[in-house]
Amino acid sequence: MRAREVTPLSPVTPEGVSSALAIGAEIALEADGVRLERRDWRWFLELPEERIAFVAETEEDAVRLCRERELLRRIASRVSFAVPRPLEQTAGAAVDVREKVRGLTGRALHDEALADPTRGRSLAEAMGRALAELHAIPVAEVSGLLARGPLWPVPLSRMRARLPGTTPAVLETQMLEALEHYDAIAADDADLVLVHGDFGSHNFAFDSRTHALAGVFDFEEATLADYHADFRYTPSYGEPILLATIAAYERHGGRPVSLSRVRLHHAMVAMSFLAWAVEDPVVHERGTRRSWAQALTWVEQAVRAALELGPGGGA
Repeated sequence: MRAREVTPLSPVTPEGVSSALAIGAEIALEADGVRLERRDWRWFLELPEERIAFVAETEEDAVRLCRERELLRRIASRVSFAVPRPLEQTAGAAVDVREKVRGLTGRALHDEALADPTRGRSLAEAMGRALAELHAIPVAEVSGLLARGPLWPVPLSRMRARLPGTTPAVLETQMLEALEHYDAIAADDADLVLVHGDFGSHNFAFDSRTHALAGVFDFEEATLADYHADFRYTPSYGEPILLATIAAYERHGGRPVSLSRVRLHHAMVAMSFLAWAVEDPVVHERGTRRSWAQALTWVEQAVRAALELGPGGGA
């Protein structure tokens, strides 16, 4: 890894960030133009000219930003799609400046792909190819740069503690059965790859003219995990896109995909969101724009699909 690029800034203030941008990245932005937004463990702000910046308050978080910058560089050298590009800056800068992935984002692009079979096939092909390229990156090149472990699904113990008594009895029984199936999955070392961790259209940029997938961003949750984990949102796009994505993935050199594992991963993430809704319904609905009824419907559909295949079905 190159020389230390990011150091912590504490306290994080508009004036301090303005100064750090000027000194560390030669970006002139007055303090009254600094619009800071807290995003989990770091601060975020939009910059002019398709750039963004992150700021860490603690030493631990600054080291994490350094690792993420290096990870993005290594991914970019191995894949054909665009990823955020860390920009050159003074060693020890108190900011992490990156060039955004250029293109269109938003729910409308997702809905368009689901409504138009041609767009859907194009998206599936691009997703399958992107995942095949990402998963082919040698683990040895990135293992020291990854998050400690996948954030989703939440620990099974947390779901077992939160979900009982919150749903109809039949669904509760089905959820517990799905948890047992998922718990029994044992991914061997050959199944462990660099996964994005949150691979879905909410983290895609689309070409402004063709609406084709142009890039992928938000690698914050990238980690070493079973490659099936990166397919966990794909069932929500419908059966044709799901199957076409898997076919494209395998055609572009990806490992054989077990549909039953994909379905189980999908069920676990749906149940994770339901557990979140139980714990903090207001924040869940604000963060996902999904009501309790919608979250429950998602779980019902995902769990039913997973159980229909069984733990080894569709392998």
